[in-house]
Amino acid sequence: MTAPGLTVARRVIEDTVRVAAADVPGVARVGRGSRVAGWLGRPAVSVRRDGETIRARVHVIARPGVELGPLSTRVRAGVGAGIERVLGLHANDVTVVVDGVVQ
Repeated sequence: MTAPGLTVARRVIEDTVRVAAADVPGVARVGRGSRVAGWLGRPAVSVRRDGETIRARVHVIARPGVELGPLSTRVRAGVGAGIERVLGLHANDVTVVVDGVVQ
């Protein structure tokens, strides 16, 4: 639970998701696989807050040779733990999109 009177900006929640996902072994970077998506303003991280719960969607680029199913499970767990540890909020739903593999 967040401290009484503390307001957490959406950008802080997005940054927490980004850092937590990037820290997972096997993630090369957080981002979309296409530069065009970035130019079109499609973010790599999006969040929704409903009270004390967070719904997050994060796009990651995997390292070569990493099994993608287990990677997405580790990213989901890492992001959820980061949200709870850093922000004191509950991660209700974390969607992980593996948007590419580094060449």
